[in-house]
Amino acid sequence: MDTTRPIKSEKMKPSTEGFTLIEVMIVLTIIGIIAAIAVPNFLTWAENNRLRAASQELLSDMQHAKSEAIKRNRNVVIVFAPVGCAPTVPTPGGGYTIFVDDGSGAGGVARNNVQDGTEPVLRQVAMRQGSGICAVTVAGNTTGFIPTGRPIALNSGSVTLQNGNGRSYTLTLGIAGNLTL
Repeated sequence: MDTTRPIKSEKMKPSTEGFTLIEVMIVLTIIGIIAAIAVPNFLTWAENNRLRAASQELLSDMQHAKSEAIKRNRNVVIVFAPVGCAPTVPTPGGGYTIFVDDGSGAGGVARNNVQDGTEPVLRQVAMRQGSGICAVTVAGNTTGFIPTGRPIALNSGSVTLQNGNGRSYTLTLGIAGNLTL
């Protein structure tokens, strides 16, 4: 008995693995549509997030200035450099400087709310791209804190930060030295 059988050749079947060109094109079109909708929303969210971070940074810096005035028993002054934000926020968008008004250095005069001599700068900030200091209601764009933690010359008011989307945050300094955002 012959136990060997001839091997039957199987017909070549077309491959069912992979994608057709039309399927790939449909998927890429769907991805493109989703990206066209999502990207602008993401960019707006990112710009609003940067503005919120800049506002919180200003609040933190002002709280630090207040604590430094109390700790050093000296006036700590904050000078704002606002920019015109109509119709859009320019780049750079202004900034602020915080310094100790202690009269140190040649020609320095203590408690005059002007940085003269070599009075130490605690912080100097230029606003991030896309956000700016658009309105300041404190007299002379200058405020700060005396050693008791109250505003210099009771110069209370507000600072408004804005971005290109028209979103804004306002930080308010109360007459008692309280800060709210």
